[in-house]
Order: sequence, then C-alpha cells, then structure tokens
Amino acid sequence: MTRHRGATHTVQRRVRQGSLAGLALLSALAVTPGPAAPADAWALVGGVVIDGHGGPPLADAVVLVEGDRIKAVGRVGQLTIPAHARVLDTEGRTVLPGLIDAHAHLGYLGEGEGISWPEPYASKPGEHILPLAARQLLSAGVTTVRDPYCGLEDGLRTRRRIEAGELPGPRLFISGPALTGSRGAEFVGRTEWGVGDAADARRKVARLAEAGVDVIKLLSPDRMAPGVAEAIVDEARRRKVPTTFHALSMDEVRRGLLAGASSLEHLEMGTAPQYPSDVVEQIRERNRGLYWIPTLGGFWAPVDGWDFPERLDQPEPRRFLPPDLWSALAASLRPPRNAAEVHDERRIVATFPAKLRQLRESGVTLVVGSDSGTLWNFHAEATWREMWRWETLGVPPMETIRAATYWAARLLGRTDLGVVEPGALADLIVVEGNPLESVRDLRRVDAVMKGGRIHVRDGRWVADGEVPERSARGWPLPSR
Repeated sequence: MTRHRGATHTVQRRVRQGSLAGLALLSALAVTPGPAAPADAWALVGGVVIDGHGGPPLADAVVLVEGDRIKAVGRVGQLTIPAHARVLDTEGRTVLPGLIDAHAHLGYLGEGEGISWPEPYASKPGEHILPLAARQLLSAGVTTVRDPYCGLEDGLRTRRRIEAGELPGPRLFISGPALTGSRGAEFVGRTEWGVGDAADARRKVARLAEAGVDVIKLLSPDRMAPGVAEAIVDEARRRKVPTTFHALSMDEVRRGLLAGASSLEHLEMGTAPQYPSDVVEQIRERNRGLYWIPTLGGFWAPVDGWDFPERLDQPEPRRFLPPDLWSALAASLRPPRNAAEVHDERRIVATFPAKLRQLRESGVTLVVGSDSGTLWNFHAEATWREMWRWETLGVPPMETIRAATYWAARLLGRTDLGVVEPGALADLIVVEGNPLESVRDLRRVDAVMKGGRIHVRDGRWVADGEVPERSARGWPLPSR
C-alpha cells in the first residue's frame, strides 16, 4: 500500500464503513503517494480490536507496529500515524491477537493409520511434513503453537528455521519425545522415551532440558513406578521447565494432580458421564496455577469427518499440500474405520459437555489446544473448529478467545504474546465479521501478522520475499 506524505498524519475523523467520507478517506490513504517506507512499520486502521484482556472491544481502532512490536493502540482521530507506516485497512473487520494453539502435532497432517506417504515425505518427515504443517497453521491465523509430542531433532530444527526466518510458521514451543511409563527404560524412539526408575527419569529430563525443550510431557504416568512421575516433575522444576501430563484416563488425571503437573492434556476419554467427586475435589484444590487443555477436536474431528466426508473436497485441508501428498492422505481416510470404533468415538464425545462444564466450574484455567494433525484434524482449520466446539458447549466467545490468546500465552510463560498492547510482540490477525457473535468467524482470516511481518493479506498468502502491497479484496489463499 502507498504511504502518507509528510512527517506525520492524523486521521481527523472516524471512518465509518459505507459512508462517503469514510470511503474518501480510505481512498486517500490508499493512493496518496509518499516516500518509500520501511517494511517494518504498519498502521492497522479502522477495525474493532479485541485486545485479549477481556474488556470491551475498541471500535474505530488504530494499532501501530514498529519492527516486531506493537508501539501504540488508540482510536481513529486520536492517534498519530507516522508518515513512514504502511496502512492496513481493517475497517469492518476485527483485529485480535494471533491465535495460540497449545496442543498441535506438526509431524502429522490429519492422516489415517497405515498411510503410505510418497517420497521424500516418508523417509524425511521432519524436513517436509513439519514445514507444511507450520505453513498451514500460520495461514489460519495461528501465530504460536505448542507441540507436546514430537521428535527432538525434528522439533528443534523446525523451531530454529522458523526463528531464523528460513521457514514461515508459528512461534514453536516443543516437548520433544514424551517420557512414557508404557515402555521399558531402554526404549528410545523418535517421539517417546521409556523411563525406568527415578534416577533414569531425572537423567532423561536433564537431557531434554539441556537440549532446549519448552515443556516435559509425561505419557501413561499411571504406569510409571512409584515416585517416578514425582521425580520428573521435581527435576523439571529444578531446571525451570514446566511439565504436562497425558490425562485421557482417570488414573492419569489423578497421577498428574498428585504429582504436581503444570498442566493436563485432553478430557478423560472413558464413557463415564463425568469426573468422579474425588477427582473434582483434587482439581479444585490444585486449580490455582493449573492449566488444562481439553482438546475436544482430537475426538470430534473424526466424527465430523465420518458424518460429512465431503470435507475432503473442501480447499482448507489440502492447503499448500502437493497433489501426491494430498492423494495419499485423502485415501487413508476412506472409508471410515470399523463401525464399533465409530460408535465408541461417539460415546466418548457424548461425555464431553458434562466434563468440560465440571472443569469450568472447578476454577482451573482452560486453554485452547486443537490436537491438530490427528485423524481428520487438519491444521488449516483445526484451531477455529476447536474454539467453535467450545462455543457449542456453552463457553462464551470472549472466554474462548482469551483461552486461545491471553491464557495460552500465560501457559507458555509469556506476557508479550496473546495481547494487543504497547510492547507486546506484533502477532496480530484480522478476520471478517465479529468473533464475539460467533468464533466461527475466525475461519474468515483476512490478514496475519507475526512479529511485524505480514504473511496473509486480503485473504491471500504473501509469498516469501514479497512486499505485501494491497491486492483485490477476497483473493484466496493457494488451493482454495
């Protein structure tokens, strides 16, 4: 977009969508010639801002970005726009913090079991699958991801490449391999390491922490020898690394709560209608500082896919995927699994409304995590679908949005993410519509900025190295 002339420019009046004055002003902002501008200065002008803190939205807002940080937030007519800033018109749309998905699996793309990947994806998934997943997530407005189950080298390499600007993708927080009680101490796989006694567990925590992981994941903690889960939590705390426990069974939930987990992953997947009273009481006792990532989508996505297999003909799941890769993925999902498994999955999700309600009433901090990459759970749509599921179960849109921004950032130990305020990292998304009416509007991504750099503009992907000048509204992302 062309820039303003002069040292500073103040928008003198409110820009009203559809008004002649507003249209004239936006036209002037778009076409007035000016000096070449640094690519790291932006003004997002005219939209409604949801800042992540949960207060009233700010209408007719201006968000100024310098470098990778937000410099100022104010109203049209009250905030001076620097002459060198590029203007991103957000009139009629909503600006909010980039989404944070606290449970995503970049090593998978939503495929079924037994898939036969073509080369080079089969032999080098870390070099080829993870970058595609990262790009899909970023294009959907997810600017930060926590992957709690990944290969150590794959995760570290992908994180380094994203941080270096070599690979477009969300900010990446990883666990590396999960420490599991279901395998012997000698087992060292790509995504799981078995643990033996407490001393062995401490050594493996030290190895992961020294490698630079962001969280230690415990898998099947109920099958670990007495004292082992506690030793993992203690060693991780000593090294200032949080721990998260797999919580698909009541025994895993109890073990995680007693051992002092920082967070728990998933809702319990049994068919009991709700959490028993002793578990609820433990949650209430631990609710201060405890985070829970329910991951409804990991179970609901396959049910949705089996009910409506035409999802495979929609553009979002295949976004950025080469044709041969997509063909293999789609083939792995047809036909659905056997009828008994479909029935079991439906019985499991039928218990989720009551269990989610129990967690909300307990006071535990809920955080959005989609479980993207699992069966039928495609990265390009998993996060907004997870949030929509929360909405269908009675969670108000603002509470859901904060769980995918403000509270998710606090889970990661970051106060400079998940908010729109001066000093925060300029991770911002612009969506068509009003997600406070329904979070389904989060699927209508118009712009994505991460660290002050535009990756999506006017609904289209901005190619690497491209200077994102204004394009015709509604241009699609690739493969739509």
